Amino acid sequence: MSDFDKEAELHGLFAAFRSESIEEVTPAGMTAVQSTVRHQRKVRNIALSALAMIMVAAPAAAFATLDTGEPHAPPAQNITASAVPEPDNTPEYSPQPAPTASASSQPPVSQVPPPDPRSVDLKSATITMPVWPGGAQITDTCKAGPYTFKDGSALIAKQTTWDDFTYVLGTPVYAELDGQPGDEILVRVTCTGAGSFHPVFLLGLKPTADKKLNTLGPVVPAQNGRALALDSEDLRVSARTVEVSILGHYSTNGAWSFKQARGYRYDNGAFRQVSGPAGFPAPPTAIDKVDFRNTSLSLGCQSSRCAPARVQFVNGTGQDMTSLFNTDRNGERTFQYSVGSVTQASNGIAFVTVSRTSEKYPAEARTSVYAVRLGTDGIDGNYLAGWEVVATGMNELPGAGAITGIVSQQAKGADLEVVVTTAAGQQTLLFRAKHETLWEIVK
Repeated sequence: MSDFDKEAELHGLFAAFRSESIEEVTPAGMTAVQSTVRHQRKVRNIALSALAMIMVAAPAAAFATLDTGEPHAPPAQNITASAVPEPDNTPEYSPQPAPTASASSQPPVSQVPPPDPRSVDLKSATITMPVWPGGAQITDTCKAGPYTFKDGSALIAKQTTWDDFTYVLGTPVYAELDGQPGDEILVRVTCTGAGSFHPVFLLGLKPTADKKLNTLGPVVPAQNGRALALDSEDLRVSARTVEVSILGHYSTNGAWSFKQARGYRYDNGAFRQVSGPAGFPAPPTAIDKVDFRNTSLSLGCQSSRCAPARVQFVNGTGQDMTSLFNTDRNGERTFQYSVGSVTQASNGIAFVTVSRTSEKYPAEARTSVYAVRLGTDGIDGNYLAGWEVVATGMNELPGAGAITGIVSQQAKGADLEVVVTTAAGQQTLLFRAKHETLWEIVK
């Protein structure tokens, strides 16, 4: 028999096998159908496995029926779908409810915009004062806590060793400080009372939606445990940085003035310095080394027409820090000071000419010569204290009347020689110290 005839016979045998074998395959019945419906993925895999087994077994069975005289495998077994194992450990499918709109898919709730701080009546607001930097003298006198202001001032609790003190608000500045939407408030706060103790602070405030005020805190921190004096009128804000002129350490009786531009920024709940010098030069240790155009003077006097003052001088012009005597009711400065001639005496005293003027109170203009000494105390350290020797409008000269002007002054040993003008013309006067705070005309 040729190969072609053998191939034809083989095809015939396969055809006969298919027609006979298909009747011997028993369907799995209704159960398999139901299973197929419930477990589509699983049944699909089972069917493929069964088909693969059929495809392998069918040719083998056909080959076994051939009468070739060759040894062959045992007769084929009947194969049904139930012969394939059906582990049923897959969870039943259950329909899931339709998804509902999540919170994130809801339209955003509109936030209430912050109020314009200019709409807050600062002079009648309730403000929580912080613990001010600078030590016990300040914190014991300028007490922390909530204060309700009336016309820009609020009485501090009565002191035990001082007269009553009052918080006085200055003119506010509005600017963006904390990186959140809306402007905040910068305001000068003066803690004022009797004597020469009148520290000035710079406070940050933030308005709330109900137009109340949260305290951000003091802008200028202490340095070496001491409060810093500042020129609160020389103030600006740039890119959230508060730029202010620092005049040195605060002191009740006068201190050294070192005008410096420093920047402070509000971050992580507090103001911190971010620019400018971090310290001050060492102060002079002798009176003849003092730059009187850049220092502070505590100025005392004995005339009823004279008001004591502590003046901070920068480049020859002075800022009066004694707000009780020399500022108006709202805490705004009303007197300006300037330094004139300076001469050195032989006993550690400097004679300094100081002029005081006021646009608001022109009748109270005054020119004086002070005897200034370098002093020291446990609170302020080194300071400069001056006592008035002679002044315009102060002295009644026999036959000449009041002094109307001071032409010149110079030291004569430990004495002071002054050329003055009066209604009768110019006169030369010589003053000598009777004691530290009292001078008298000797010639």
